[in-house]
Amino acid sequence: MKNACIVWKSNIQGGFDCQIASVRSAFQSAGYCFDEYRFISSVSEITLLTALQNVLQTYENVVVLCEMVNTQRAKSALNGVFDEASAQTSACGVGVYIKGKQTAFLLAMDDRQWGETYAKEVCVPHLQRKYNVRMQSTVVRAIGANAQHVDGLLSQIRAMGQGQVLCERERAYGEDVIKLFYDENIPKRLADDATRTLVEGLGDSVYAVDDVGIAEQLVRLLGVRGKKISVAESFTGGGVAKSIVGVSGASAVYFEPPVLESQPFC
Repeated sequence: MKNACIVWKSNIQGGFDCQIASVRSAFQSAGYCFDEYRFISSVSEITLLTALQNVLQTYENVVVLCEMVNTQRAKSALNGVFDEASAQTSACGVGVYIKGKQTAFLLAMDDRQWGETYAKEVCVPHLQRKYNVRMQSTVVRAIGANAQHVDGLLSQIRAMGQGQVLCERERAYGEDVIKLFYDENIPKRLADDATRTLVEGLGDSVYAVDDVGIAEQLVRLLGVRGKKISVAESFTGGGVAKSIVGVSGASAVYFEPPVLESQPFC
């Protein structure tokens, strides 16, 4: 199975990432990763139609993300490729389009109901029925690992899995969140070997083999060991403290010294 995502936005200002993150996560969490992204900033429906025709030469499934105000225009472009009679669409235009083994999903990037929620409740179940398979995943979180070393480990896992283990990696501020996706019916040893290769290869950089952020893991470990943490206010101290106290149960492990009242000079 090969999946692509086309992001069609009339104004490129403000970027794309924050608007597509929730929809992308909805697909990824079910094991459906995008092999390619194409970003279109032209207002022309012809441009979108051309991109669709090109993408469908390679991919079985394509997700088209556009602004809510442009869903009807995107629908027109999709009708130029798919049989309109086979489309399952909503009143606002988002929907599922089917042509043989190929499927396209039209979603609104800036509307939760017709974006993230629609992806979870309509698009993902459609893919699960289409392939008659459910995906499982393992999440490994690491911090401070060499980027090239991580890339090498993921290449090794892809070769080992021979297409049965998919890897998705997000990296920010030196932290890697790596997700391994695999069919629940593959040999368990293959999934275990992929996870072991990653964890052993990353060594001490790994702080969680679970989808748990570093602040939550810190609070967990402090609680287990009966320790507390405090931070000194500085350029970053407030941000660190905010991340920690945002975790449920952090009050038991976070020490905040009392504020001393200043005394006047005699």
